Amino acid sequence: LDTPAGPRRLLIRCRQQHDGSGGHVGVIMNAAAHAEVEENLGDLIERYRLLVEISPDMIVVHQEGVLRYVNPTGVAWMGAGDAGELIGRPLTDFVAAGSIRPLLERIAELDHPGAVSTPTEMTIVSLAGRPLLLEAQSVRTIWDGRPAFQVFLRDHSERRRAEAALRHQANLLASVSDAVVATNLDGLITGWNPAAADLYRLGGPEALGRNVREVLGERSTTGEGYVRPGEVEHVRADGTTVAVRVAVAPLRDEIGQHCGEVAVCADQSYRHLAAAERALAERRFTTVVTALSEGIIVMESDGRINSMNPAARSFFGDAKGEGTNALGLLREHRLVDAQGVAVPAGQDPINMAVAT
Repeated sequence: LDTPAGPRRLLIRCRQQHDGSGGHVGVIMNAAAHAEVEENLGDLIERYRLLVEISPDMIVVHQEGVLRYVNPTGVAWMGAGDAGELIGRPLTDFVAAGSIRPLLERIAELDHPGAVSTPTEMTIVSLAGRPLLLEAQSVRTIWDGRPAFQVFLRDHSERRRAEAALRHQANLLASVSDAVVATNLDGLITGWNPAAADLYRLGGPEALGRNVREVLGERSTTGEGYVRPGEVEHVRADGTTVAVRVAVAPLRDEIGQHCGEVAVCADQSYRHLAAAERALAERRFTTVVTALSEGIIVMESDGRINSMNPAARSFFGDAKGEGTNALGLLREHRLVDAQGVAVPAGQDPINMAVAT
């Protein structure tokens, strides 16, 4: 159309009226603007097509129970050579029996274009018969002018394996006999296993979120606020103290950044008690040996005297003390047995003890 401002391209759409008047009704549009809209729409469609084609998720379209489209990821997961092996076949050919009914129920709820289902796990079956547990989400759409459903299927195998590993680690922490305490970089407690609850007489809900120094006492941390490793005395919730051996390791997040610490605290009370009991037993033994009227000599395997009780020292004299050779102690004496018979050389008690 020639105008004073120059030629303009117009898009005219017209149809005859059917009211008997013989007239027409139409719409005149700026063709340049319309072309720009169509170009932008074409770009948008192409971008969406590329996103679907390269998506790491399986994307399918089914219509009236028949597959109409499968993206490359879906073709690979199903073990097909190309989409032609799948398109045109009933959707239920590839859905496990236990997942068919829930699938149909979810589809029935999508009663208008754009309606979206909640993500739900379902099992599909590949061409080779291999089951795949996937998370599916459907959206009502239009395909070739008729209602259809676009389905997004995501493989969460890695997530499930990670969750299983976390559950396994949690079970291990719950079963270990040593207290395990995790903290963040601010020194706040983020982990507290059942053994920690028993050792420190404080439940997990009461410990989590509190500062570790506040819970375990001033000596439990370094000047920087980190858990102190080594032999440490911690404070229980009831105010009593407990000796523990602490091993500390850094905690790292999913990208390897230092995000806290985990401390394994082994109760040393039994070891200290055992040492005290052993010392008491040694003192009692020493008291008994000292009081004996019989001479007792303790020596090494080479005959060197390690210790002598007072009775043995009075018999042999102070010159024959610790560090001297016990083998020569009896050479200056005539030895007889209980019947008065002389003991042959080399068969005295000291020599016989060393020989055995």
